[in-house]
Amino acid sequence: MKKILLALTGILLLSHISTSIALAESEMEEPLALPVKDDSGRNWILHNENEKYRLKWSITSDSQYDHFNATKMDEHTVILHNFSEVFAVNENGQVIWKQKSASHELEIGADGSLYSVTDDFAFLDPKKTVSKDTMTRFDKNGKVLNQYQDIPLALVRKNNSYIADMFYTVDHKGNFIALLNNGLTLLETNGTVKWQFKELKVNDHSFNVFNMQKLFADSQGHLLVVIDDQLICLNAEGEVLWGFPKDTSKSVTISAGYLLIGEKIYTITSTGLTEETNPDTAFTLSSRPIDHYGGYYQVDEKTSTLSNKKFNSNDTIWSYTLSDSERSAGYNMAGNFNQNFVSDDQGNVYVSTNGGTIHSLNNQGKVRFTLEITNKIIGFSQILPLSKNTIVITNNRNVICLEKIDDQQNNISLWLNEKEKILQHKLFMQDGHVMISLREVFEMLGAKVTWDAEHNQIIAERNDKKIVMQIGSNDASVNGVTTVFDTAPTLIDDVTYVPLRYVAESLGSKIEWDDASKSVRIVDTEATGLKQ
Repeated sequence: MKKILLALTGILLLSHISTSIALAESEMEEPLALPVKDDSGRNWILHNENEKYRLKWSITSDSQYDHFNATKMDEHTVILHNFSEVFAVNENGQVIWKQKSASHELEIGADGSLYSVTDDFAFLDPKKTVSKDTMTRFDKNGKVLNQYQDIPLALVRKNNSYIADMFYTVDHKGNFIALLNNGLTLLETNGTVKWQFKELKVNDHSFNVFNMQKLFADSQGHLLVVIDDQLICLNAEGEVLWGFPKDTSKSVTISAGYLLIGEKIYTITSTGLTEETNPDTAFTLSSRPIDHYGGYYQVDEKTSTLSNKKFNSNDTIWSYTLSDSERSAGYNMAGNFNQNFVSDDQGNVYVSTNGGTIHSLNNQGKVRFTLEITNKIIGFSQILPLSKNTIVITNNRNVICLEKIDDQQNNISLWLNEKEKILQHKLFMQDGHVMISLREVFEMLGAKVTWDAEHNQIIAERNDKKIVMQIGSNDASVNGVTTVFDTAPTLIDDVTYVPLRYVAESLGSKIEWDDASKSVRIVDTEATGLKQ
């Protein structure tokens, strides 16, 4: 993995305009002020347009100088890392595990493990050629698998002495492969050096490993090295399998086990590369966000225009341009970063401005929502579609999760003892379960509710029944007996919601779901009820 380290970082200030961003004219709900702020102290503002989203959870670092990055593990879990730690958070905002880490970069090895490398900032001294670093590798549950300390990573400097590259990766067996001061080296998980080379030979030609430009490992045991204009493949034993010249003008990367050279996709084998011609594979692995209907998205930075184009002809299907007020304030789109310009599995597209504002459109060109973030200092947002209905967004020291609201699922009525109840907060579906405001359900069923701040627990009691729950956790207990339910209590806009069926049945109520009428019917002789 190539890591570019900059000793001098330019800070650009945007001309800040006090007025809000002008959005496209459409029928919109009232903007939602979220409980997170940009670097000028303004709340992030969520503008829902053709689709409805709400805040599911948020995390803000105590340090105003902190910065979060996110890595998706699966549709239920995201790994967050900042300047001091790395931790896993589930879809409900609950921290699953946490590890100390002084590295801001987190990588996923070819074996599926996570690893971070902490450097000693030797790159700041243009005379230094070695950085003494620590590599920590751990599994998806946060357990440390192994650690190497004081690794002498080589600092490769090219034209600019203030820019240094370090090359390292983790292979399919968890071994650490890196360019050290003594050459390209494979360190086994127990710290033993398996092999080390200062030169790689291909067809009687020798290539100096300190001229390295790229280093990759795949899950099949292949190690790929780009040196000068040569692409070289090694096996786990350090044997050169093949090599051939590479066009230096084309980018090289690895994704989902395929090698991408420019716009072409290849399968890696022990004898060479085989070009992949399946159009579905090409669309999926394209470096450009795709609409899943034979098209891709492109950003023109000069005009701050997002376009949907056809793959074959490059014809424009539709386009969307930032408002005049955004551009006059110094904000613009940039499509050359894969974290601030993405699409999801449904073909919806998300693009961040340099101030952090996110514009999301569907594959028909209709605006879904706009998340207004107006940083003064350039700060693109990282966008991570977690599942069909959830999006994780990071910007500087803030992380939020937005959750899509399905109108059809929210038109749910509630009946108690054959009488319809009017609720202050609407019922909604989460993970296939009807969620209800904690205060309203327990008031309706005549239960006493207390909050245990010390243990972060919700306690509900009625007669001989006692329920203990925790926001963000699927674990609960009824009369001291531990149980696990499918969806956790969640906090949305300062209102706590709980799964209706679980709490009602735990208190002794009978509950039925009528799918035809989208209604919940509860029978409970001890219920006090709410207003009708």
